[in-house]
Parts: sequence; C-alpha cells; structure tokens
Amino acid sequence: MIILFFGLWVSRSKDGETKNAEDYFLASKSLPWWAIGASLIAANISAEQFIGMSGSGYAIGLAIASYEWMAALTLIIVGKYFLPIFIKKEIYTIPEFVEKRFSSQLKTILAVFWIGLYVFVNITSVLYLGGLALQTILNIDLIYGIIGLAIFAAVAGGGALGAMLRYSVSLLTGAGFFGINGPVATLIVNVRSSGLMGLLAGLVAGGLMVPETRRAFIAIGLLGALTTFSSFSLDAGALYQKQGLGMALVYITLSLCLSLGSFALCYWLVRLPS
Repeated sequence: MIILFFGLWVSRSKDGETKNAEDYFLASKSLPWWAIGASLIAANISAEQFIGMSGSGYAIGLAIASYEWMAALTLIIVGKYFLPIFIKKEIYTIPEFVEKRFSSQLKTILAVFWIGLYVFVNITSVLYLGGLALQTILNIDLIYGIIGLAIFAAVAGGGALGAMLRYSVSLLTGAGFFGINGPVATLIVNVRSSGLMGLLAGLVAGGLMVPETRRAFIAIGLLGALTTFSSFSLDAGALYQKQGLGMALVYITLSLCLSLGSFALCYWLVRLPS
C-alpha cells in the first residue's frame, strides 16, 4: 500500500496535462536519486537472487558476489558516460536505440528475441526457483508450486495487458454521445470483453480443453482487467452530476443490456450445432 500511494503521489499531474513515453520511462524526470536507485535494485531482485545466488554463495563462497560487483561497476559507467547521450537523443529503450542506429526491422527482431528469451529463460528459471523455495519452506510438491506460481504470473501478466488496453481505448475515444470523457470507453471495453468472455465460456462448455494457466491469463487477467465495474460506477455518478438522471439511466441500461447481450450472443454462437 505504501508503494501504491507513493506511486500515485509522484505520478500526479495537472488537469489536461498529456503524458508521453518520457513520462512513462523516466517518471517525468521528477524522481529523486534515491528513488531511482531503489527502483533499479528492486527491478533486479527476484528469486534468482534470493534462491539462486544464496545457494551459490553457500556452495562456492563469496566469489558469487562478483556477479553483483560487476553489475554495480557497469551501472556507474553507464550512468556517467552513456545515459546522458541516451537522454539527449531521447532514447528510452534498447529497441529505440537499435531503430535509430540501424533499422526498424532489426528493432523488431531484437524485441521478439528478447521477449522469447524472457519467457523461455527468465520466467522459467524464476518459476522453478520459486517452486523450489515453496517445496523447501512449505513442503509443497515442486510441480504444484510451479503451476501455482505460473497461474499467478499469468493472471498478473494478463491483468497488466488488459489494463493497458483499457487505458488505450480511453485515450482513443472522446466524449461522444454522453458529453463527457469516460463513459464511451468504459462501455466499449465492457461490451467487447463480455463478448470475448462469452466466446471463451462457450468454447469451454463445448469441450475445448484450455490449460489452466491460459484460462487464468485470458479470463481472470486480461478480460478481468479490461472490464471495469468501478469505472462504470464512477461514470454513472459523473453523468448523474453533469448530465442529469436521465443520461445516467441511459448509460446504466446500455451497459447492462449490451454487456449481457454480448456475452449471451457470443456464447450461443459457438454453442450452435454445426
């Protein structure tokens, strides 16, 4: 909760202010040095350090610490000599650097490569080490620990993607029929997500085998974050205050009827006999 409130406080902005990639990757250049350093350390710490490096330290001694000493020296060199150049050229990610230095095709290849490397090397090792820790500490079978962590990771990943998609829709849509920003985007994501949920439910009811991790990623994570009852309630209240009771009732009725109708239609479409 402390981290959440701190993030909200730092990211606060004036009304009408538009944020861009620099605000996202550099936190609007508003963070103090100690917060930047803490974020670097926090981003680097995971089961690899708590389990992997601790075990290596027990097995081979202090020599494993050279891994982190090397990282510390590298960060100093990058921060002193390379980072000012990147900021001056408005380069915030490695793919952006590759695109400006070489080509957009190479940028795409690099991005796909790193995504694959992260999924098949980094995440798998973290899941194994996390499962090993659960087995050692709580006597949970290794395979069940890995599956449980994978489900949590799938929900978190899907939730992040769904939230970003919902935010993108809110940026692309304007006031529209309701006269204020918000309700149109919320209505779109709720109706669309309800239809996708109905499609998934219909396929599963029809006998389609969907792995638990994939189901958690899509249904609980992606679609759960894409739909938003809290924003729906907030939009209804805002419409009541600014446009009157009639417009608020229209919005509530449209949201409920279209969302439920979208779910039912997609469900029965995939359940119809061929």
